[in-house]
Amino acid sequence: MNMAGQTPDNIPELTESQRMPSVPERLAVALDARAMEKDLLAKLVAQWLVALRPEMERMAQQIVQRSAEDYWRQHAADRVAD
Repeated sequence: MNMAGQTPDNIPELTESQRMPSVPERLAVALDARAMEKDLLAKLVAQWLVALRPEMERMAQQIVQRSAEDYWRQHAADRVAD
């Protein structure tokens, strides 16, 4: 179970000695770069899904068509066997 998007109800309060006065610049830059990378990946996935939609629809149609043909073939074979 992925709980990355959820926050727990019991987050402890940090004491004054545990708190950072400020985020070091290198860490802030690294976090910003990671956030940008995550956003870019999300945009790429959205673009890929849009580009692949016609192919996915064609594949789905083929699967449904084959399933219907297999059903009717089996149904016809059952009727002949009776």
